[in-house]
Amino acid sequence: MKPTQLDKLNHESAVPLVLEAQSRYQYAISGGSPVGESFQLNGKSYRYLSEDIGTKTKLISYLTQAYTKQASEQFVGKFFVEVNGRLAQLNADGGNLLEFNRATAKMVTMTPVKRSYLLTVPYPAETKQANAKITVNFEKVGNYWKISSAPHVIF
Repeated sequence: MKPTQLDKLNHESAVPLVLEAQSRYQYAISGGSPVGESFQLNGKSYRYLSEDIGTKTKLISYLTQAYTKQASEQFVGKFFVEVNGRLAQLNADGGNLLEFNRATAKMVTMTPVKRSYLLTVPYPAETKQANAKITVNFEKVGNYWKISSAPHVIF
């Protein structure tokens, strides 16, 4: 079962959807592939997103495979600017060390169409940091579960 077509959500199926969501977040926040050319705007360095996610419509479509429309729009509105009909972002590298592939999920709240899970996410052992606790909200959209927390709130 593809994590983007999740019709039953539980503590085991939540993590693969979070991993898919993280992958989509990382791809978007890194500008896609290949990253477009850089330019200056208001004294800051920006770069265009790659062609496959280079417009607001394309990026929202890509993100809504794993996130709700509202969460996707919140993220796009916060981190991207539209220049001549194309999306661009500040030239910067983001990311953290959390190992979501080793996360465990525990249900916190549950209704038929909305659920919250508390993820316990480890850092790499060598960092000697305590596990992060991150609440991720899910919402049923049509037949499938999507993440309703904005990407930048989780990752």
